[in-house]
Amino acid sequence: MSCTTLTAISRSIDSFPALPSTASKVLKVTNDPESSARDMMEAILPDQAMCVAILKVANSAFFGQPREVSSLEKAVMVLGFNEIQSIVLGKAVFDIFRHISGFKEDMDRFWNHSFNCGLTAKVIAQSLYLPQGSFFIGGLIHDIGKLALFMTFPNDYPPPLWLATFPTPLMEKNERMVFALNHEQVAGRLLKRWFFPSPLIQAIEFHHAPEMSPGITAHALILSVADSMTYFRTCASSMDAATIDQYMAKIYPDLQSIWLSAGLPWMDDMLHNWHEQVNREHHTNGILMNLFSS
Repeated sequence: MSCTTLTAISRSIDSFPALPSTASKVLKVTNDPESSARDMMEAILPDQAMCVAILKVANSAFFGQPREVSSLEKAVMVLGFNEIQSIVLGKAVFDIFRHISGFKEDMDRFWNHSFNCGLTAKVIAQSLYLPQGSFFIGGLIHDIGKLALFMTFPNDYPPPLWLATFPTPLMEKNERMVFALNHEQVAGRLLKRWFFPSPLIQAIEFHHAPEMSPGITAHALILSVADSMTYFRTCASSMDAATIDQYMAKIYPDLQSIWLSAGLPWMDDMLHNWHEQVNREHHTNGILMNLFSS
């Protein structure tokens, strides 16, 4: 492990801008059990761009509200603190990294994968009656450690090799050997600096090894499965159940036992059902990517 490399990563993380004030205020509100809906609105209202983004997301197919959400107050009441927090944090992180110059094709592939991973995690969470917004944001930002490594070592972390490729065990090993930390660990350090919620940090830190997560293993496992499903979805958007099961069995030989040990219900054809649901939602939820990038 190179002390010089670790020092460079630490300095790079310290040099990242702080979260926008709106995001910091929202984190403070959600971390205070005594906070009210009025506190949340007061944290967001000064940021008109964020207000507009929240209303657009609240009225998108993502949440599928039966009635129009016409005010921030209604959005807070209908969506709840956790979903509002997810929208605000997701947009804040996206804005920090969106201005990376060069390598447009690789960056587009990176964000396309990230968005689809978020969408897949959301579909999985929804089927399990878990808060879908936090899982979507987890998928959206799960690989930001790669961006941090690229910004720290632009000549040694080439985007065509690292940004939008599925990390094999050998690549993971090489990443740790060359850069002292893997991209999950770098992401964890950065998110801790920004005081992100601990369950989200742990899920991202262990999305390639969810069985090693000391925290809420289910969160990391769902992100891990969503990540893998997203990669093979880019190869073929239409797959039968048997093909999907075979693909996932190569990555997770003991997926069913791991899934059950995480306290999650196992259902026949669930992988195929998720795959088909993501295909259905991909186009209708495309507005989300435009919102985060606007």
